[in-house]
Amino acid sequence: MRHIPLWLRRAVFRRCLPFNAMARATFAALTLLVALGAAEAQRTPQAAAAIPPATIALVDSGQTKNGARMAGLTIDLQPEFKTYWRTPGDSGLPPVFDWARSKNVKQVDVLWPVPHRFDDQAGSSIGYDGQVTLPIAVKLADPSQEAVLALTLSFGVCKTICIPVKSEAQMRLPPGERSTSATAAIQNALALVPTPTKLDGGTVPGILAAKLIQDGVKPALEVEALVPSGGKIVDLFVEGPDSWLFGASVPAATGPGPAAGVTRIVYRAPLEDVPPGFKAEGTRLILTLASDKDAIEATGTLDAAGQLH
Repeated sequence: MRHIPLWLRRAVFRRCLPFNAMARATFAALTLLVALGAAEAQRTPQAAAAIPPATIALVDSGQTKNGARMAGLTIDLQPEFKTYWRTPGDSGLPPVFDWARSKNVKQVDVLWPVPHRFDDQAGSSIGYDGQVTLPIAVKLADPSQEAVLALTLSFGVCKTICIPVKSEAQMRLPPGERSTSATAAIQNALALVPTPTKLDGGTVPGILAAKLIQDGVKPALEVEALVPSGGKIVDLFVEGPDSWLFGASVPAATGPGPAAGVTRIVYRAPLEDVPPGFKAEGTRLILTLASDKDAIEATGTLDAAGQLH
């Protein structure tokens, strides 16, 4: 099985189908994997209850300005387990955030540190292992009053199979500017969030151009990137709408850049899954280019010729 179908990912979290019903609804291969995972859990129910594969906590930086406040969601994963980025890749489940129980909170925006790509028999997934803190920008309805930030998080946790997990966390947000023990951790996580840049904006690292081409039997996004010479480029992540799935980006060509100390790399990311009769024109894509030192994020829209602007 190449990846978990997009309709099934939505069913797990948005429709809240029971796990056994979900298994019956999907392909035989996924049914077998789920059955094996369930059997393993039944053999060791006490151990599974005592050591959950992942725990979550909300933390507060205590800094407020103009009704905005920085908080964080810390996810602690047991060894060998991973969880998923906003776009999980070939396999996995994207996290779903529900802030409905919050009080005196007007808006919540989750920010995403650069993820890792994990290769497995299903292809590749994108996410985090160990411990990760997701910075959260919170806008309060009334900054002079105390707020409560409450989260119900539905997310996937994976070791050999993907397990849907639902967890809750909440915390008080006292009014006023102050610092907390979590401030440094949130600032460190913010430093790992890709910097927004323009296409062909001249930054290094940066994206010069991107175009949807026919690469053999399937389309692929060809991306021309500029990177520091001698630096290590970790990955190029390509995101489309929920119904699109791009595979892992592969360097297709490398050459000198427009200036000393700059290398030009051409990547190709295969378009693995799209809805029948898809239309490229008007489709919004997000490109994240990550190096060992920093990362950038560029957003554009495909035109009728497949060029990203």
